[in-house]
Amino acid sequence: MPQSQENGASRSEWKHTPVIVPGRRAAAFGEPRGGIPWVRAARDTHTPRDEKHMSSQLRVLLVDDTPADAESILHIEAYEGPDSFRVVHETRLEVALLRVGSEAFDVVFLDLDLPDSAGLDTLLRMRKDAPEACIIVLIEYGNEQLGVTAIENGARDYLVKGRIDPSLLVRFIRYAHGQMQTERELREAREQYRTFLNSSSDIVYLKDEKLRYIHVNIPQVKFFGKAERDILGKTDADLMSPEAAAACRASDAHAIESRQTITKHEQIGERTFEVRKFPVTLTRGAIGVGAFIRDVTERLQADEAVRESEDRYRQLFEAESDAIVLIDNQSGAILEANNAASAMYGFDHNALLRMRNVDLSAEPEETQNVTHGTPVVRDNVVTIPLRYHRKSDGTVFPVELTGRFFFRRGRPVHIAAIRDISERKKTEEEMLANAQLLRESIAQRDKLFSIIAHDLRSPFNTFLGNTELLIDRADTMTNEQVVSMATRLNVSAMHVFQLLENLLEWSQMQQGLIPFAPDRFHLLPFIPDSMALVFDAAQKKS
Repeated sequence: MPQSQENGASRSEWKHTPVIVPGRRAAAFGEPRGGIPWVRAARDTHTPRDEKHMSSQLRVLLVDDTPADAESILHIEAYEGPDSFRVVHETRLEVALLRVGSEAFDVVFLDLDLPDSAGLDTLLRMRKDAPEACIIVLIEYGNEQLGVTAIENGARDYLVKGRIDPSLLVRFIRYAHGQMQTERELREAREQYRTFLNSSSDIVYLKDEKLRYIHVNIPQVKFFGKAERDILGKTDADLMSPEAAAACRASDAHAIESRQTITKHEQIGERTFEVRKFPVTLTRGAIGVGAFIRDVTERLQADEAVRESEDRYRQLFEAESDAIVLIDNQSGAILEANNAASAMYGFDHNALLRMRNVDLSAEPEETQNVTHGTPVVRDNVVTIPLRYHRKSDGTVFPVELTGRFFFRRGRPVHIAAIRDISERKKTEEEMLANAQLLRESIAQRDKLFSIIAHDLRSPFNTFLGNTELLIDRADTMTNEQVVSMATRLNVSAMHVFQLLENLLEWSQMQQGLIPFAPDRFHLLPFIPDSMALVFDAAQKKS
């Protein structure tokens, strides 16, 4: 096998017969094994390849003022293989800089000794104007130290003039450009990675197997209050209090040893952090630990405040003696109910939550009309003084309703306070009955007083008439007349006394002081006494 094929590029890859120049040798990576003659292709006979058959084309800028050295690179345009090359040749730096300012190049071959620039300054100026290009410097034989210095200042590699092996040049360009692309993509990926992590408000870090920080994001830097360089390579013991460092170290070690993700809360000072730590495989099989840490102090405080508020609400909700239910306006579904509602209707809590408000109503149409027809207006309170609801056993009872309509999670709802007014209605009915009895009692009293006044008038008239006769005729009356008149006065007084006794008995009866004990008796003996009461009045009326 010819040596040119043995070193990676067969002569069949070249379109034209190469010209062999004896006495000159070249190497892309040092002196080639066995020595390969320097080859160049005739550029004037180069025929462009059909672009549709090209897998890719690398854009190459050659900056060299020595024709012989330039020819060793220009011939790559004639290369036939998986890659093709378009070479632009300039002899001065200023013109080359104008080129890279208007056109992008993948590879730049740069002679450091040009008519208008020399030494490392040539490289630095090119690096400034073409930072993304893969720059390969061309140096004179015996000046390899300049090539090393150029690499340290940003060059990808260097080639020694007069020792460029054409068969290895294509491979060299592929390798240098591929490595440059890989490093560029790696830098971009790292930058995207850092941007992604730094945009998070959570603390993110990565530690090595000895729990030293090897990556931190901006929130972690702010947490420690130190520059990133003062954090990397340090452990928590160097950055935290002993107690906090021990807690972090324990959870880090647990994640590494268990090979599992762990989630927990850690207290550092007065702050509470939600910590998620996980094992990470590093280089050479070492296991480190990564973490996402979120300060949840305010969230936990807010959660606790919500829980306390809910507890207070629940206590008030359950302490209320009235039934309270939360109802969805659109469906009428009962969303929540207190214990008083269960006690009032005879359904347990879960059963109530499966029901609608019309299921509790003995007037479902009226209930549905109010539920659907009442507008949701802020501070709008609806009071219904009387509705009839139904218990689980079918008992219908009166209730008083007070409802407040509002939006909950975007849906119209209302909360209803329901009061059983059965006792109130019973009391009201009793009061009405008592009022009627009172009116009747007053009417009876008035009638009695009228009768008593009428009945007292006759005895008193008799009494007054007899006393007037005594006053007028006492000195002319006989003893028999005086006795007769006194007897009539006594009878009148006895009648008045009897009426007063009757009045007293009636009063005691009205007060319930005389027990009702009906008995049979003969009415005839009482008739003469009753007639005597009215005898005088009847006589006067003829």
